[in-house]
Amino acid sequence: LAEHPDALIAGIMTQNPAFEAEEYIVSDSFYADDVALACLRGKEYELNADGPQYKLAIPRSYMALEKYIQEHYPRFDIIGCTTMEECFELVQEGKADFLAQNVNVITPYLANPHYENFTVVPTFFMEETTGIVALRTDQSELLFGILNKSIATITQTELSQYTVDQMLANQYRLTFGDMAYRFRYAFLVIAVLVALIVGMFGMYVRQRHLTFQRLEKKNAQLMDAVAQANNANQAKSAFLARMSHEIRTPMNAVVGLTELARHHEEEPEQIDAYLNKIDTSSRILLNIINDILDMSAIESNKIRIDKQPFSLRELLVSIETVYSAQCRQRDVTFSLDMTGVPEGQIVGDSLRLNQVLLNLISNACKFTPEHGQVRVMAKEMQDQGKETYYQFSVEDTGEGMSREMLDRLFLPFEQEGSETARRHGGSGLGLSIAKNLVELMGGSITCQSKKGLGTVFTVSLPFGTSGPKGGEGQPAGKEAKDYDFQGKKVLLAEDTVMNADILTELLSLVKLEVEHAWNGKEAVRMFTESEPGTYLAILMDVQMPEMDGYEAAAAIRASGHPQAGIPIYAMTANAFTEDVSAALNAGMDGHIAKPVDIRRLYELLDSLVRRDG
Repeated sequence: LAEHPDALIAGIMTQNPAFEAEEYIVSDSFYADDVALACLRGKEYELNADGPQYKLAIPRSYMALEKYIQEHYPRFDIIGCTTMEECFELVQEGKADFLAQNVNVITPYLANPHYENFTVVPTFFMEETTGIVALRTDQSELLFGILNKSIATITQTELSQYTVDQMLANQYRLTFGDMAYRFRYAFLVIAVLVALIVGMFGMYVRQRHLTFQRLEKKNAQLMDAVAQANNANQAKSAFLARMSHEIRTPMNAVVGLTELARHHEEEPEQIDAYLNKIDTSSRILLNIINDILDMSAIESNKIRIDKQPFSLRELLVSIETVYSAQCRQRDVTFSLDMTGVPEGQIVGDSLRLNQVLLNLISNACKFTPEHGQVRVMAKEMQDQGKETYYQFSVEDTGEGMSREMLDRLFLPFEQEGSETARRHGGSGLGLSIAKNLVELMGGSITCQSKKGLGTVFTVSLPFGTSGPKGGEGQPAGKEAKDYDFQGKKVLLAEDTVMNADILTELLSLVKLEVEHAWNGKEAVRMFTESEPGTYLAILMDVQMPEMDGYEAAAAIRASGHPQAGIPIYAMTANAFTEDVSAALNAGMDGHIAKPVDIRRLYELLDSLVRRDG
């Protein structure tokens, strides 16, 4: 940590005395297991407070355990050892009475025939908790708040499955030397009784063969199960790696435009332009994150294709904003031709269309060298009444692909070769996802490519119409200046300072007063002590200390307060369908996902004001 101040170290014992210093910050435990004592079988011991003094062997690096023993078991004299094998040897030789270690570390050793005379003492000794440590800074405190919330989502079932998997992977494997050691007395008898040895050996070989057959059958079943689990984990890892690449593209625009804005503080129009582009990139980033949250639906073939009005031109311009700047940095010409796209809105799944185009354009930019060209074209193709087909093509002058690669192009995790993965990275999953999404939307995707000449992807998709000519003339959304909540007040329950400050300032733009509670318990108290009509609504975070948002909502509903039916909205980063259902089941009136769409929140609050008259 001294050499790398921004680093995190995972897998440390949270009770380690070295990390009690103020300069360190330690996360909540994400895994805990018991530390137990082991001794020779048949040993008589008395572990009460008035018993005799014992010698205890532990690894020297086990500082947290050593401190714990000194504080709680002063009757143990500690002997530091370099390895666990040395601890076992000291106990076998009578130089130590006990050894101490994590139960899951001791267990494989006890399967070793050389330690078959050891047993675990049936007495709870200590719980070993595992966490993450870093140097204490403002940034690390914020990050560890997020990490602790993430750790809190790990279920006991997942921890139990992890323990089982690790025990299977790390179980002790008997060697021939172990077998010889275990059956050493039998071999001595066999050496003396030659006549008997032949028959017994034959029976032993036969029995061993049958035993090994049963073991091999069981091991094969276990290996199949492990292979299936590994394949599933690899698929998830590959998907997340690919999504990391996609996320970095709009994030690069956000970071770059933010830096540019700092250099144009005296140019309001230029700053406003940068902010608009940052907003566009942020929304693209949010769409990608939402797609990652749908990973479970992708794996189970339960993708939901949405049908909502959206502007195709705005979507294409948003994509151009991200990739034109990126291509300029690499001296690649990026062009967008949408002269064949009518004005107004069409009906379809803009998120899935955006994901398909991002995959194709990202690959085109990545595989096109300096001085090359990337061209995106979109046009209306065929009007069939309720649906209109649109064609999208992404053309580049990049490396191109071989005929063999074209045959397996849309298979998961496929890439041209190891050199491609080394130079360009990526998981090889993007085109497979794009093809599945296109087919789910009722369209088709094709590819033409030649090695060294470039590639052209063509996508045809049907979209519904939204009124005449795609619904021209729909009113634009209201801005902050169009709202005035003077004299109205809301109660905000939020345990993160930054989130609370941002939302309070955004609501103050529309003259809405905000009272802040740091947790669910405080929110319940503030509401129950308030006069009826004090608050217009309650905005409730879900994951909070003391009392979470669901519990707080239920407590408010049952409080008997004259305004117990006040509108309560879950405002949380938990954005799965089941999270929305959980909010409603807890008695809340709705769910607003973070990052908050502030215009939607303004509209929601405005509807409450108009409803109350």
